[in-house]
Amino acid sequence: MKTWMYAIVATIAISLARAQDLKYINPEGLAANPRYTHVIETPPATLVFVSGQVGNDSTGKIVSSDFRAQAKQVFENIKLALAAERLGPDDMISINTFMMDMPQNIAAYREVREQFFAGAKHPPTSTTVGVSALAIPGALLEVDVVARKPTQTEAKVFVTATMHAKPGMRDELRQKLFERVQHGRNEPGCVRFDLLTESGDPDTFLLNEAWVSDDALDAHFKSDAHLQWQTERDKYVASRQLMRWHAVSDSK
Repeated sequence: MKTWMYAIVATIAISLARAQDLKYINPEGLAANPRYTHVIETPPATLVFVSGQVGNDSTGKIVSSDFRAQAKQVFENIKLALAAERLGPDDMISINTFMMDMPQNIAAYREVREQFFAGAKHPPTSTTVGVSALAIPGALLEVDVVARKPTQTEAKVFVTATMHAKPGMRDELRQKLFERVQHGRNEPGCVRFDLLTESGDPDTFLLNEAWVSDDALDAHFKSDAHLQWQTERDKYVASRQLMRWHAVSDSK
């Protein structure tokens, strides 16, 4: 019964937190700029907004005065920004392009863009505008995108794993579980991966997970990181209960 209560409380708490907070991300590899955030995720993790990217490297320097080189860097920056949310070209729903000297540069832009979207199932909505100037000196191109992230309703498989720490191992177990959470969130098919603890029993932890399919969850269980955790888990865990759940369809 306690496991059921953990799962219910965890789902409610996470839903409330995500309904109130935006997630702001400045991924490594992109030049930090105090004037904007590179990636903003909206609650409940449905849309991801990526700020306009120009042809600069991680230090903020424009890579070249050549338009094609800048265009390649722009899409590399977009790729890095989307990867921070485990997204890619297939997840994009909108792209807005602002271009200097459009008649001269549009052909090169289209070529680089087509390479970026090669293999994508559907192209995003698109707007391309010719401009006379951009905010970054030397920039010839700026592109911003919006992507869609799988929501909780798209999760099909859920896991609740309750673990009680061995005497004196609470802090060590908490750290190990934090590592599991960080790794799990970056695995393909993971919609949610959260760590909670019972307010009246700080030695008891709950992993509350959501996955898009059984195949994605099974791949997680077979990953090197999970197999390594299995070999060392008994050092920290006194008792453990794992339950796998499936979403109930409303179809008859």
